[in-house]
Amino acid sequence: MSYFLSYCKAHGGALLTGYQALRAEGFLCDVTLEAEGSEFPAHRSLLACSSDYFRALFKSHTRESRAPVIHLHVPLRDLFSLGPGEQAWSKRAPMGTARFGHHMAALRGALFAFLGRYEPFSEIERYDPGTDQWTRLRPLLYDRFCYGLAVVDETVLLLGGLKWQDSRQVPTRNVVGYDLDLDRWEDTGCALPWAWSGLQCAVLQLAEGGDEEREGEPGEAPDLVLGLMGQ
Repeated sequence: MSYFLSYCKAHGGALLTGYQALRAEGFLCDVTLEAEGSEFPAHRSLLACSSDYFRALFKSHTRESRAPVIHLHVPLRDLFSLGPGEQAWSKRAPMGTARFGHHMAALRGALFAFLGRYEPFSEIERYDPGTDQWTRLRPLLYDRFCYGLAVVDETVLLLGGLKWQDSRQVPTRNVVGYDLDLDRWEDTGCALPWAWSGLQCAVLQLAEGGDEEREGEPGEAPDLVLGLMGQ
């Protein structure tokens, strides 16, 4: 028995047009997306085919994956500042990329915005308060979200987190560092003990020297302890 496969270039466009017509009629829509008070009926099958995020969500078998209404966090680009003695926030230049769930750090008189929850996962920007401008920097080579961030000796460390792999959210152990001078990311080689996500990090700098330090003799360089809490 012989089988033949027919390929039609117009089929993909026709399929999307058909889905749009069904959505406009509200026919066979099985989920509603809500963002900033607006609701959008949709089809789970189309969302799963179009987005790794929704594919992973609908495969997770959680309460949210079965909910008739999914509340979306809207990524924002806004930046506000509050100076000493000021009573009102001032709006500054917006980021080039809208973000949600990202981390920020202050280094050398500038602000840095790292990654984010939705695409793009790997984009990084620097804000110069003197010029009120954002500059796009070298992105991370792979996606990452729900990670921890800490600054040690002017090196920004991204610790653990989740990444997309085969349309699944997979936790990771690796720690990468960003070099401001070279605008470059490098793997530190110091993997976490376990694959963690949702990390909260704090750097504790221990006092120089110690009880055994003798008067007149310089103490050793202070130790740095990185505290981690995650899931």
